[in-house]
Amino acid sequence: MDETNLKSLIKTKSIENIPSIHRRYAVFASYTSNGIIGNDVVFYLRELNKITDGIVFIADNEINEEEAKKLDDLTIYYKFERHNEYDFGSYKRGFLYLKESGLLNNANEIIFANDSCYGPLKPLDKFIKKWEIENKPDFYGITVNNYGIQYGKTTYTMVKNPHIQSYFFMVTKSIFEKDFFVNFMNSIKSENSKNSVIYKYEIGLSDEIKKNNFKIASYFIFKNEKENPTLIGKKLLYTIRNGFFIKKTPNKHLPENIINYYLAKSKCPYSIEKGNVTEKKPLNKIIFKYILSKILFILKNSFNVRNSFNDKLIIIFGMHIRIKRKNK
Repeated sequence: MDETNLKSLIKTKSIENIPSIHRRYAVFASYTSNGIIGNDVVFYLRELNKITDGIVFIADNEINEEEAKKLDDLTIYYKFERHNEYDFGSYKRGFLYLKESGLLNNANEIIFANDSCYGPLKPLDKFIKKWEIENKPDFYGITVNNYGIQYGKTTYTMVKNPHIQSYFFMVTKSIFEKDFFVNFMNSIKSENSKNSVIYKYEIGLSDEIKKNNFKIASYFIFKNEKENPTLIGKKLLYTIRNGFFIKKTPNKHLPENIINYYLAKSKCPYSIEKGNVTEKKPLNKIIFKYILSKILFILKNSFNVRNSFNDKLIIIFGMHIRIKRKNK
């Protein structure tokens, strides 16, 4: 890839050619440092198309025109530009395109998803079917993080504040047509840190929705879980084994041998090697490494000591002991 040819790029499919079968669209947020659309993203988009009428793809980076052609048959609209507003900045741009184009006039739901995950490991219609069984909640995600950031004058702490995690969630017409949601989207801007993005937009969206008398609901329910269920803790393997995605960020917590085991069991056409997408490895080639890695993973997570913001967290066979640090 010649990175000197990277540039901002927009392409739109004629609205008249977009079918209205599911009455549902997706906004997909992406970022790549080298301008390459990976095979993992291409697979994700193909699966996402099965439950939507079209995908609006917004990237926080520039692109080579030839590389962007990978999206021609996978999206109804794509836009590549460096906006420095993280995934929520892409969600904002995708939502406003759907609104201003008139496509939302024939939509009942919008899915917001990003490329921070490997997967899907299972067909996404399972997510839709469970949402339907649960009487179609207006704000529905895959996982809830029960704790969130709360800023003080000089630092921040983690407090109990359940919120939908923003890597994959869905809102219905009852929400996306409301002024509060449109205003929230329009308020998204560049922030100084990822923690600020999480506080203002991921946590902020759930807070805003609850403030307007809507409930949050999710595919997985872990009422007493104290850790982020997609990154660490006893629910991490559970959400992978029974769910749809593996977050790309937990490689420091989850060995690649375990990631590749679940990728091999799924229809995902790739494996991971040192964080890079590679040709898929057959299950029989990785099973021994997986068993060894899982034993070590379980032992490591049975007893662990780590810093947790203003506390020291000690984990012993699933029990959490927090030791408050003394202020110096």
